[in-house]
Amino acid sequence: MERILLTVSISYEQDVVLCRQRARQIAALLGFELQEQTRVATAVSEIARNAFRYAVSGKATFSVTDSPTLSFQIRIQDRGKGIQNLDEILTGRHESKNGMGLGISGSRRLMDSFSIESSPDTGTLVVLRKNIPFRKEQFRPDEIALLAGELAKTIPNDAFSELRQQNAELAQAMRILQEREEELTTQRNSLHILNEELANTNRGVVALNKELEERAEAIKYAGEIKSRFLSHMTHEFRTPLNSILSLTRILLSTCDSDELSLERQKQIMFVRKSAEQLSEMINDMLDTAKLEAGRVEVQPGDVEVAELFGSLRAMFRPLLRPEHPVELIFEIDESIPLLYSDEGKIAQILRNFISNALKFTVEGEVRVKARLASDDFVEFSVIDTGIGISLKDQDRIFQEFTQLDGPMQRLSKGTGLGLPLARRLSELLGGQVSVQSEPGVGSTFAVLLPVRCSQLLSVAERQVSGGVSRPTPNSQPVNSFVTTPHNMPDSTPASYMDKETFQSIASRSLARARLAFQNLSKSASALDTAFSLNVEPGLSTESTPIIVISLMSGERTERSSDTRLSIKPNDQIWFLKKLHDIVGEIRPNRVLIIDDDEISRYILVDLLKDSSCTILEAKGGKEGLQRASEDQPQVIFLDLRMPDMSGFEVLAALKNNPDTKDIPVIVNSSVRVAPADFVALEGQPIAILSKELPQDMAAERIQEALRHAGLIGLDLTGEQGI
Repeated sequence: MERILLTVSISYEQDVVLCRQRARQIAALLGFELQEQTRVATAVSEIARNAFRYAVSGKATFSVTDSPTLSFQIRIQDRGKGIQNLDEILTGRHESKNGMGLGISGSRRLMDSFSIESSPDTGTLVVLRKNIPFRKEQFRPDEIALLAGELAKTIPNDAFSELRQQNAELAQAMRILQEREEELTTQRNSLHILNEELANTNRGVVALNKELEERAEAIKYAGEIKSRFLSHMTHEFRTPLNSILSLTRILLSTCDSDELSLERQKQIMFVRKSAEQLSEMINDMLDTAKLEAGRVEVQPGDVEVAELFGSLRAMFRPLLRPEHPVELIFEIDESIPLLYSDEGKIAQILRNFISNALKFTVEGEVRVKARLASDDFVEFSVIDTGIGISLKDQDRIFQEFTQLDGPMQRLSKGTGLGLPLARRLSELLGGQVSVQSEPGVGSTFAVLLPVRCSQLLSVAERQVSGGVSRPTPNSQPVNSFVTTPHNMPDSTPASYMDKETFQSIASRSLARARLAFQNLSKSASALDTAFSLNVEPGLSTESTPIIVISLMSGERTERSSDTRLSIKPNDQIWFLKKLHDIVGEIRPNRVLIIDDDEISRYILVDLLKDSSCTILEAKGGKEGLQRASEDQPQVIFLDLRMPDMSGFEVLAALKNNPDTKDIPVIVNSSVRVAPADFVALEGQPIAILSKELPQDMAAERIQEALRHAGLIGLDLTGEQGI
């Protein structure tokens, strides 16, 4: 609604001044500030002057309106010919030479709302609005009457007074402008200072980032140095430690003959126990260093959980202490399929869990379980009834070198690396470790692993070509000619030699056997008694010993009178022993040990001392290459860390030499390596042994390696065997 306050006719020059005065007065009564009063008065003055100048006469109406908002409205109407180029003036495209149009543009900027309509027939109508401050409700009629009364009582000033007022307003505007300019100057100076400070800050940030990057690189380098140091030092420590363990084993092996007193035996056992503890700590440190350096090698393969648990059961049952009635129980979910993962690392995780459980459980049980958590994951858990772990410590135990304080913890010493290592190994296999525990009740350590670890598939593909295979010995295989009847069962001499390095030639008749003898060098022949009883006088020769095994009774086999025949009922062990004895007469066995460490050579010689092999020793890589070429051993034991040449260089030189390229090589070192480490070489070792192995395991591995090399199978206890 529009409420008119005042109307002013514009016919003379002083009417323009009156419009200006009234606009200022009404703006003051409506509560506008002085600066806003001046803006309204100036805008009204400009439009009123245009009406007087270009249309001779007009009318200005002052009112208040609440549409669309509560505002002070001025309508100035003239009856002129209109404005021809209004669009250009409003859009700012009009270029005025006499000032025409500038009043419209200026007034438009001074007011909150501005509208103009112009045509030659009706003239021009300009509506100016200024929003009334600090008021939202409409004016009541009595308030409008009060405003009109105030305007009636106010006598407008003359032109001279208005000019002075306008000059004063102009001076005030100039002061305000100057103040704003000074304020802008101050702000510009402040902004300049701020920009300089920001530039300095940016330079500082850049310098700080560079320093942080340098420190990060330094920390990374320090971490790499630490990992290399730990790896190098643990290798250096491992060699003398293994020597101590092996020498104590040799010393203790003489106890049965009373060569050592009980006190000496006790002292040696203390030395051995301390060395074993130190070796365990060093192994944990090396594994941690490898994980930090990202150099842990994964050996994927099929994992049978039942076999894994069987190995763990056999390992930990002897460790159960009689003074602590703790029962070790293994449970397997029958629905668990064959896993594809790294069995060694799974066993390492579970060994850590089980050893901790046995260590901190005084009585009750330790239960090892395997269950299928889902179609894709299997969970291994170790549940004990031990001392338990408080909630606040359950995160700390997975921090490196962290050990909780308590009576049992003080009795069971360690490095604090076992659980952090287990967690990292589980993450390497695509799984995760969790713990649930309550003090006084017990603990449950669990590891969740994928049934088939997809990230290991590429590793397996890379290692297929690097597997340890059974090579051909350096000399031609010894012929073993076997004749068997058609109804002979599978347990025949031919089947006995499936895992041996003899060349087996099967024959179904003695006639064919005689023809084959003519094409063979010195050979050993095995015949069934059913044939040999009829032809033994003509078949056995000075150069062809014959071993006779039979399915018949011993009484019939005793009918043979030829002492050149070896006759016995069907016996695999006897047959292989006899065959190896004959071949040993033909080809003496020589074993070359290439190792710069005298103690390591001594320990290996001690393991082989009861065999029928001739032991040759070389103190370094160059001497080993020379002896291998001159003595032509049947097998070479090779260390990898030597001062003059590394084991890798020696192996490469052996495989590049036509005289030694076929000699089987067994790596025997404290350095942890895998078949994939030898992929770049032309030849692979037939076996990789660790100097850390205990006596029984070392003997078993060496025996298997010798069999792969084509030598006589030995149990390394002084008796020859299969």
